[in-house]
Amino acid sequence: MTMSRRKALKTFGAGTAAAVAGPALIALASQADAAAQPIPNPTGVGAAGTTLAKTVLPDAPNALGYRKLKAGPGEPHVLNNPGKFPVTTPATVLAAFGHMSDLHIVDDQSPLRVEFVDHLADPGEDPWPTGSAYRPHEFLSTQVVDAMARALRKIGRGPVTRLPLGFTAVTGDAVDNAQYNETRWYIDLLDGGRYIVPNSGNPALEQSVSGGFGLFPAGEKFFWHPEKAKTGDVHPGLGFGDRPGLLAAARKQFTSTGLGMPWYAVYGNHDALIQGNVPVDFDILFLHSLKWVAVNDWKLFKTFPKVPDGILDWWDVVEDGVDAITVTPDPYRRLLFREQFVAEHLATAGFPLGHGFAGSGKKAYYAVPHGPNDIVRYIVLDTTSEDSADGRVDDVQFKWLTQQLIANSSRYMNPEFELVVQPKVQDKLFVIFCHHTILTMSNDSDGNHGAADVLDLLRRFPNVILMANGHTHRNEVKAHLREVGTKVNALVGDGGFWEVSAASHIDWPAQSRTIEIAEGGGTLSIFTTVVDIDAPLNGDAGNGTPALLAATARELAVNDPQERLDEDGNPNDMTVGRRGANSAQRNSQLLLKTPFPLPKSVVVEGPGVLQDGATGNMCIVSGGSVSSLGLGMAAGTSPSIAMNATGEWQATFQANNGKLWYRSPSGQGGQLGGIAGIVVAPSTSPSIAALPAGGFVIAYQAANTGGLCFVSPSWMNTSLGLGMKAGTSPSIAPLANGDNCVIAMQANDGTLWIATLAGGGVPTGLAMPAGASPTVGSAPNGGYVVAFQGADGNLRWLNPAGDLVEPGIAMRAGTNPSVAFNAAGDYRIAFQHQSGVLATVGPTGSMVTTGQPMASAASPGIAVTAAGFDVLFQHSDGKLRRLTASGQVIATGAAVATGATPSLSAALALTLPPPVAKKTYNVPDLIGMTPDQAGAALKAIGLRVGVISHIAKCIEAPGTIVAPQHPDAGPHELLPDSPVHFTVETGEGCVITK
Repeated sequence: MTMSRRKALKTFGAGTAAAVAGPALIALASQADAAAQPIPNPTGVGAAGTTLAKTVLPDAPNALGYRKLKAGPGEPHVLNNPGKFPVTTPATVLAAFGHMSDLHIVDDQSPLRVEFVDHLADPGEDPWPTGSAYRPHEFLSTQVVDAMARALRKIGRGPVTRLPLGFTAVTGDAVDNAQYNETRWYIDLLDGGRYIVPNSGNPALEQSVSGGFGLFPAGEKFFWHPEKAKTGDVHPGLGFGDRPGLLAAARKQFTSTGLGMPWYAVYGNHDALIQGNVPVDFDILFLHSLKWVAVNDWKLFKTFPKVPDGILDWWDVVEDGVDAITVTPDPYRRLLFREQFVAEHLATAGFPLGHGFAGSGKKAYYAVPHGPNDIVRYIVLDTTSEDSADGRVDDVQFKWLTQQLIANSSRYMNPEFELVVQPKVQDKLFVIFCHHTILTMSNDSDGNHGAADVLDLLRRFPNVILMANGHTHRNEVKAHLREVGTKVNALVGDGGFWEVSAASHIDWPAQSRTIEIAEGGGTLSIFTTVVDIDAPLNGDAGNGTPALLAATARELAVNDPQERLDEDGNPNDMTVGRRGANSAQRNSQLLLKTPFPLPKSVVVEGPGVLQDGATGNMCIVSGGSVSSLGLGMAAGTSPSIAMNATGEWQATFQANNGKLWYRSPSGQGGQLGGIAGIVVAPSTSPSIAALPAGGFVIAYQAANTGGLCFVSPSWMNTSLGLGMKAGTSPSIAPLANGDNCVIAMQANDGTLWIATLAGGGVPTGLAMPAGASPTVGSAPNGGYVVAFQGADGNLRWLNPAGDLVEPGIAMRAGTNPSVAFNAAGDYRIAFQHQSGVLATVGPTGSMVTTGQPMASAASPGIAVTAAGFDVLFQHSDGKLRRLTASGQVIATGAAVATGATPSLSAALALTLPPPVAKKTYNVPDLIGMTPDQAGAALKAIGLRVGVISHIAKCIEAPGTIVAPQHPDAGPHELLPDSPVHFTVETGEGCVITK
């Protein structure tokens, strides 16, 4: 039988209904529901989800000074090169990750909040630095963070390099008041799949300054009351209207979206101190300890008849008596010391366990685990002080940091201004995460190291390229270059590092970043791209969803009375300020000299995985060594492993609770599908594939339906509506187009079927024995091979041309083959021959027997290595063997579980995707056209356009366009779904920008 691959792929596009019109038993009861769901983008939307495509801007203020928000044009990356390094095209991708900071999750009903001092910061004469004590929107902090996690999850990959975001770093001030409940909300929000109830005290009572309800009889006029303004309130005069039902909606339970990727935590001053300033063990003179106040019914409140002029006046105010009112106590508001905050990160549904923290002791700094092939190392610092908001690095940590830098620097300058050369040390680039900016590391007393010491240390190590932080709630980038003519510059060369600060989530503009690192021609490029929350523009569209509430919060933030006015009471320009002084502070390409030669490509040998026969745990195989990961697997199942283009591997398996799990090299891993998990059909195994465009896809048989499902790189779970034979497992491999996969399975009619992520399936009519599972491998230049045991027990396969190959080779009953390709497009199939020995076969159909006896029910796993094809298999003695390409047999001594198949990932050379191409177009005269007409005219010359939403000044020569091209799109397509901006002012043409 011959089946054309082109015909098969055409059939995939025809839709599920056509594909299953044959044997009705294939269709599942849930198929209609699955078909109605949109297929997720397996690799994320990338640039289209960032401010490269569109921005959010404040509109003109109304008569009361209140602003709505509007859509603005996207901002391209601005070249930032103060060191005048050669401008080159990046050729090697090194890293891509998310950067969130200053989430400030707020329990706005806490007795420890001191909202009453906020108005002392109002514009006027000698305002106090208390402006963060109250914000009109602070009861919506959880919904804003959920919207940001959703935005980063949707983006999924670097907008420039298209590399999957490997993780997100959260650089401190995750919470506002060092409380337990705030900490749990923050962790659960980023983990995803958790119930969030943003309420405390008595759930039936609104006990915040925003609610009022008579609890705060004096001083209420300084707070916005969304349910109904009170007599004398100041906010209505500032444009804040009534929003009935808003507070009740803000308190409702919702399920967190989560980042859908590993995330790492950084300790900030608000995580450590009450309101970011006061130690958690502070006692109020003659009153209570603040730890007692946090969990009891005594809330501080004070009305100020006048603004205190100084310390003496302030003491007079305190002496007059601080008012207290009764609220509902709540033990979940308890304050956390550093070791308690760190330990909370072990109670997580996300990855990795502890989110970087070790989980014991008082240490809140660490190095992210790294492998020998990782070019970039990530270091996390704790810059908090014990009793103030000022930043510092304590001496023990400073010495630890120095040793970390020395460990991967072949040359550096020591404190005595001497060049140290370590020729045997492996160079790595360093990225530092911390909370404080260097400028705000002002605590250099008592042996602490402040800004000068930290800056001096990092400049002495040329491999340090980036510090990412927050604290100032402002988008900002700053170069810290080694000055020409200095000793350090003479010894270690030109260069330095960049400091990238992110805005907060609690204040306007509520933004985060993606950061990407690439290299080419001796120049490093660090791309910073700002991300807005995933929420509507309109801030008063309703209260029905967390996204709508996040939109409300963002609009309120831009109208914060103390933010929108300067110290003289004049309107601030809200398009700059915390948003960044200019576009170069937001979307920027930051250049540095590459500090050491980087390999253009690195060959990485792929690890393997197996189920240990003695413990039932999943083990990792590296070369000839086996180590347990301590993760229990379901009996009779096998793990699967794949490695992506950056050398990161992921393994998946059915855990001993029947749920789908995964594990990666940095230690992150766990149950997929949130609290409920994803239940895998008994005695079946999932299969994982690494997409060329980035990310991993997992295929499995669902327990509840017996149907084929897959989990996308953003952890979205999708049913393909195709029924599988009980007790069989799917096999998945990437297709060459980068965003899709081919899946082979035994359908519930007992024949081989082939499907893709786009839905539908193609029946081949080829019968298989009960319990047999096929294997699929993809060719680097397109096409794939599907190998399987036929109903007669013989090995068969569909080659890349779609032809059925039947060499007449008998397989041992109850076993399955494995297939792998090399870079040249050659492939090998490994299997257990009927005689019980390991054998392989290639495209010609000529079998090679190895003479290695295998366990009776064992199936091998094959993958390509730098030297050829290696095979992992269970020997007849029950132990794991590795047959190398040279014919060497390595005995590992590890027992393999009965019936379990080891899996081996392929070696690969790490390379950069091709750079974004540019094309010049001749644009017609668009004078007098409507946006729709202009769009039609542009499409007529071969351009694919998005929403035409803005008229902008021409930025190129009239009559031409230089447009970034999408690597996966056709030669005349702009980035999909990006807004297109143009001008019709000159009558001679326009420039389209994304």
